[in-house]
Amino acid sequence: MHARHRLTAAAVPVLLVTAAWLHAGPINPPAGPIVSTNKTLLEVEPRTVINAANTPGDVDSVFRITQPGSYYIAGNLTGTVGKSGIEIAADNVTIDLGGFTLQGAPGALTGITSAGIVRTGVHVRDGTVQGWPVDGAFVIGASHRFTRVNAISNTGRGLASASAAFDSCIASSNGGHGFNTSDNCHYVACTARANGGDGFAANVNAVFDRCIASTNSGAGISFGGGTATSCVSSNNGTSGYSALSGAAFHGCLSRGNTQQGFLTGAGALLVNCEANNSPGHGIVAGTGSTVRQCVADSNLMTGIQAATRSSVVDCTSSGNSNDGIRVSDNCLVANNQCVSNGLPLAGAGIHATGVDNRIEGNNVTGNGRGIDVDATGSVIVRNTASGNSTNFDIAAGNRYGPIVDIVALGTPAVTGSSAAGTMTSSDPLANFAY
Repeated sequence: MHARHRLTAAAVPVLLVTAAWLHAGPINPPAGPIVSTNKTLLEVEPRTVINAANTPGDVDSVFRITQPGSYYIAGNLTGTVGKSGIEIAADNVTIDLGGFTLQGAPGALTGITSAGIVRTGVHVRDGTVQGWPVDGAFVIGASHRFTRVNAISNTGRGLASASAAFDSCIASSNGGHGFNTSDNCHYVACTARANGGDGFAANVNAVFDRCIASTNSGAGISFGGGTATSCVSSNNGTSGYSALSGAAFHGCLSRGNTQQGFLTGAGALLVNCEANNSPGHGIVAGTGSTVRQCVADSNLMTGIQAATRSSVVDCTSSGNSNDGIRVSDNCLVANNQCVSNGLPLAGAGIHATGVDNRIEGNNVTGNGRGIDVDATGSVIVRNTASGNSTNFDIAAGNRYGPIVDIVALGTPAVTGSSAAGTMTSSDPLANFAY
């Protein structure tokens, strides 16, 4: 016998002792009444299933929730002619779709609705609302939450609400907006695609986090004001992002939208955003806005356009058919890179159309015009320009550091640890054409 199969005599008592420990419990139950030690059905499933017995519908709904609480569906549900799928007729309602589908039908109404009544504390999660002729979900009220809900192929709006929160939702191929909300809405990781209106339509105090809007007939994301973070908007019928006053964008991307990439009102903040391949402008920022560390590339009009009292700082604007950066009055344009805009002569790397701007520390190369200042009262210092059809085009009545032409100067090669400078000016405010 091989060593690994050998059973020694010393091991036998151990096996016998172990076997002695294995015995059955008492057959007879203990004396006294039998008391359950298990959980009740309510404890096991502390929710109410949506069905004809628990949530009977009415004349215009298949199912109707009339009491606060937590509800769920146990399978796919299908619409009925002339009726909505689930009507929420109470506040503080949670609906778990459990990954199932609310399937619309010809002649039906809305998948999930509050029937035009304001409701608060609504939370819907984890499912699909599909093919409803009116809306996927239309809930009016406050503190709504839709988690992991898909709204697909509805001919009206996809998901509509006021003061809502949507998590991991999809609204696709709806006849109106994908998502339609009022004030104080919150979207997290939602997608709106191929809807007949805007992908997302919201009012003030909206929050968008990691959302995607694509191929919608209207704007990708449209809201009155709020924040958008790490969102993507592409190939929509109007603007990628459209916002009124007080909107902030962080790390958002616009690509191939039919009008503007970003269209904002007053007081906008755009940080680390990118707008490219739009037939319109890349970024249009309203009065008093800040555009910082953004990229505008290959748009058919201006790369970045900012209204009065705005700042454009540390941005790159390249390959746009008109100006790389255009500002009006009282703006700061600093430390930007503008390359190959407005060719052959259609635009400038930086174009200031109004008065009293500060243009400092920018590099403009290969543009139709390098730095173009049309009006008076601006300060132009520490800029470098090369390979533009005209490097500097500055109207009278402005202040600027010396403009030093170093294009024709020879510059010897450098090998080693020291060399004489070739800038020919030590003025700290000098502008250079190179």
